Amino acid sequence: RFAFTARGASDPCDSPPRHRSTVLAMALLRAVAAAALAGSVGALSIRSRQDRAVGIAAARHLTSADVYAAYTSEEPFVESRLALASARLLQIVAPANAAAGASAPLARSASSYPQPQPKNLTMALSKQSDMLQGLLSHLKLSIKSINQEEASGKDTTKRQVEKLQKRLAQERQQLNSSKLSDFDRRLLTNRTRTDEEELHYWTRSRELEHGMFHSSLKMTHGLMARTKAVIEAYKEAIATGKITPKVAATLKAITQKLPKALMEMPAAAATI
Repeated sequence: RFAFTARGASDPCDSPPRHRSTVLAMALLRAVAAAALAGSVGALSIRSRQDRAVGIAAARHLTSADVYAAYTSEEPFVESRLALASARLLQIVAPANAAAGASAPLARSASSYPQPQPKNLTMALSKQSDMLQGLLSHLKLSIKSINQEEASGKDTTKRQVEKLQKRLAQERQQLNSSKLSDFDRRLLTNRTRTDEEELHYWTRSRELEHGMFHSSLKMTHGLMARTKAVIEAYKEAIATGKITPKVAATLKAITQKLPKALMEMPAAAATI
């Protein structure tokens, strides 16, 4: 006992026999805890990287979805504006036989507009034409923004996919090594699986964004075409004071997009 006290018992072998087993057991527990902690840190590292990567991809996808949803939500508003402008033009300049051939709701809507005096006719038509030109300019800007969003999404996805493909190639090459410990191999296998899932996520996200891009582009081009048709009708009315039966038929088709409630509104509430 005196020898043990003097030497300080800094080494497990310095411990007396009855304490040596306890010291060795504690050392073994510390080693096991350290190994478990290393495994936990590795797993947490993979999980953290996966969460961060998925978060970036999800944020990118939601941003694009919000942009395309904003353009889609404009469709009812634009359709209503075009329908009201068409109905107003039909009331002002369409021949009597064209008005008589319209549907009952359309006839009631047309009759609700006050007939402008001849001296105000050009002014009224020009005002509506200017509004339609502004609407057309807005749609052109929407097309530009949609194309920019598509280009941005395509570039972002390309960079992420290339980075993941490069990382996966390195990880698969490392897995072919026979020098990996069991722990390192499991860690690398989990990391490879995580990167494969992330690559699939980015690829699928790009497909969805591209589909939304085409849908938004098609919708906006359709709105632009109908806006141009109404503008041309107004130009014809300003120049000649009337519109042809063919143009009148086009305007009647556009007015079908107008909700029934708006078609039957009083003139004071339905003015554009």
